[in-house]
Amino acid sequence: MEDLPPSDVRHVLDVFAADLVRLYDTLCRHAAAEDAESFRRTAHALAGAAGAVGAGELDAACRAAMRPGGAGLATSLEAIAAAAAAAEAELQTALRRLDAGNG
Repeated sequence: MEDLPPSDVRHVLDVFAADLVRLYDTLCRHAAAEDAESFRRTAHALAGAAGAVGAGELDAACRAAMRPGGAGLATSLEAIAAAAAAAEAELQTALRRLDAGNG
């Protein structure tokens, strides 16, 4: 993203922020319904979004949740929640820097 103009970076980060909320909410619903296959598919989508913006911890947590025979849904969701919170904090920092002109 270093090669993108600030307006494009802002757009990418805004899309990621929306995806993070939407996909995490979907993961919660799938976990509550004990729908492991849908949970894994949604984790895959969130891993892709996280990877695209460099949220490595979130990407890794999602990829771990996608592994067959891995941790249960509740444990996976807990790991994703922690990583999502860290990604959200980094996202907010990046947005503040962008707004301050320090991209």
